[in-house]
Amino acid sequence: MYIVIGKTNCIQCDNLKAQMNFKNISYTYIDQRYVHSDILDQCGQTCRFYPFVLKIEAADKFDDLLKKITG
Repeated sequence: MYIVIGKTNCIQCDNLKAQMNFKNISYTYIDQRYVHSDILDQCGQTCRFYPFVLKIEAADKFDDLLKKITG
């Protein structure tokens, strides 16, 4: 599962959503106007353009989640 953070009139955002839809990749789109500024600040440290894409890791147990994150 992915979270895509984009903005209005963003060609790259529209292209990414179209590609993800075409490839049937699960995602949730959030306009940057509705994202807390702390999250945008963290995303902006590594990426200077929209969209930002965050991969969500989930597990049934904490130990499994820890293994996914730390390898």
